[in-house]
Amino acid sequence: MRRTIPHLLEARAQRLRPGLDDKVLLAWNALFVRTLVEAAAALERTDWMHAAHENVTFLLESMRRDDGRLLRSWQDGRAGILAFAEDYAALLEAMLTLAELDDVEWLREARHIADELLDRFADDEQGGVFTTGTDAEALIVRPKDYQDNATPSENSLAASALLRLSALTGEPGYADAARRWLGALAPVLADHPTAFAYLLGALDRAVHPSIEVAIVGDPSDPASADLIREVAGRVLPGSVLLSAAPSVGAELSPLLQHRDQVDGRPTAYVCRDYACELPETEPTETWVSPGYVNEWISGGPLRMTTPE
Repeated sequence: MRRTIPHLLEARAQRLRPGLDDKVLLAWNALFVRTLVEAAAALERTDWMHAAHENVTFLLESMRRDDGRLLRSWQDGRAGILAFAEDYAALLEAMLTLAELDDVEWLREARHIADELLDRFADDEQGGVFTTGTDAEALIVRPKDYQDNATPSENSLAASALLRLSALTGEPGYADAARRWLGALAPVLADHPTAFAYLLGALDRAVHPSIEVAIVGDPSDPASADLIREVAGRVLPGSVLLSAAPSVGAELSPLLQHRDQVDGRPTAYVCRDYACELPETEPTETWVSPGYVNEWISGGPLRMTTPE
């Protein structure tokens, strides 16, 4: 076999090579960025987080026109084709994950992208989003992608992202847009659930109370990293997370408003619909365990603390 392989390679080299599809697609790269950020946080890989930063910086700088309009593809130094709803929604999911697991400042960009998504693609009559924007070439029928396939559909991505953004910002309008689409598609979801795997995750987030975790502490403090690790290393359905230094990010999210450290130590606030348990300073399993979250969902007792 070892003697055969060189001869096979020599013979193959004489054949015409197939075409190489080396274009960069906004949506696919955004999906990768989200996964890379989640893996970087869970496995504490700073090199992966750095790679995610480079990727998303490229997307925002090279695949966006001067007027802010996103573009779908990039090749040979040039970007073209107006971005579809899929591109906006996937990028929004990536931005929210960066805001949760990297820096709360990413929420500014996330809100801008969400507003553009709703402004250019929203279906005001039936709910959800169209594939093409209002500024795209007019077609006989404006397309609208419903089902999840090898990648999530534009509407599934948008519903999930808008619900996450609503929980992070406290703006109900984003969640209302997502719930309207879920309500319109509810009968089909019940009959064909396997065709809507990603959208079912959004449905779970919509019907259960939002679980919010805010961690306040110096990002360079190992104690802050310990608290973040307890959340980032687990799967907590329907949850959102923000972490920031004291007095940072309060203008971006109510989760960070009136949140102080306890005894000068990094502190975690675990909340449901912005009503919080007593603050925690130790990274114990109990305050982020699935059982703890499930108790909330089932209507268990809460020791409410609200900021004055």
